[in-house]
Amino acid sequence: MPEDSQSVLHNFIITFNNKIMHFKFKLGTDISKGWLDFCMLNNKLDQLIQQRIDNDCDSIQKFIDELIESNQIDSIDEILLVAEHTGIYSNHLIRTWIANGGQLCLVPADKISEGLNGTSSFEEKTDPMDAHRIAEYACRFSDKLKLHSLCTFNLDSIKLLRSQRSRIVKVINILEVPVNEIKSFELKEHSDLVEKLQEVPIEALKTSLKNVEKEIKQIINQDSGLKELMRILCSVAGIGKVTACELIITTNGFTDFAPNQAKSYARNCAVVPLPKSSGKYKRKGRISKKGNSKMKSLLTVCALSLINTNTDLGRYYKRKRESGKKHMSVLNAMRNKLILRAFAVVRNNSMYKRNMNVSLVLP
Repeated sequence: MPEDSQSVLHNFIITFNNKIMHFKFKLGTDISKGWLDFCMLNNKLDQLIQQRIDNDCDSIQKFIDELIESNQIDSIDEILLVAEHTGIYSNHLIRTWIANGGQLCLVPADKISEGLNGTSSFEEKTDPMDAHRIAEYACRFSDKLKLHSLCTFNLDSIKLLRSQRSRIVKVINILEVPVNEIKSFELKEHSDLVEKLQEVPIEALKTSLKNVEKEIKQIINQDSGLKELMRILCSVAGIGKVTACELIITTNGFTDFAPNQAKSYARNCAVVPLPKSSGKYKRKGRISKKGNSKMKSLLTVCALSLINTNTDLGRYYKRKRESGKKHMSVLNAMRNKLILRAFAVVRNNSMYKRNMNVSLVLP
């Protein structure tokens, strides 16, 4: 192995050991809206605690205090809390645990199931069992865990407003689409009546949508870091404010996915064809149905907006189609290229240069 590779591997092992392997206990947590189920195992998979508490800050704080005073551990630094992604239901636990100096990992539910039971589902399932399985996964697959970090206050606010914006857009479509269809297939008197009744709520929703977008813009403008990220991301042809905002949110301000991890993020968005072969059998790479579907759909809209333009990706689409490539195949390649360019401008901290000609011949 080359000396540089050995050095990189050595540094990775040291970093990994410092972050994950020093934890003596794994606290698996099954999160519900009303309660939390805990199961703590040591690295030998011996069960030390099995307990249920209410899902509120006071109960969580009391549980942490009792845990530290129980003489089973010296400090909270010895425990790694591991839980599934459950949206806002996990907020009390995450904030209280980190406020007490603890560290935690959030793991997708499908990874835990696949790690412990393959593609088969568990025949028996209860909340305490799930907590034990999460703790067991943490012990057996420590190398797959990644420590969770909190979003900044501004980024957390944008995330909530982004979700609210999506709900409003969805409701507007639910109301508008049937009205437009009624105009084509019903009597004019009926369509006029329905349109008149829907006019007020639709206008109110559109006003609310503008207010949410205005608030998001205001938060970004007040944060110099987010403002700069938005500025350089929107310089990439095809990427607009909504897509740039989603990129910032899903990468946690390019900390969960560093600017040099564009390929990992592309895989996370399921825009990279995955090969599958065994022996002589070889299948053409296919796009996974898993991944960040929201980001994937936004990238599709970005790619479609470039097809008939004179940009480099617009010309790329035309060139590939003329060579016989299928529409979706080229579109997916464009989505991938958009991710690579977005990460490149963040990594270089510079605006995207369109149609830049660089001579490869030395003077």
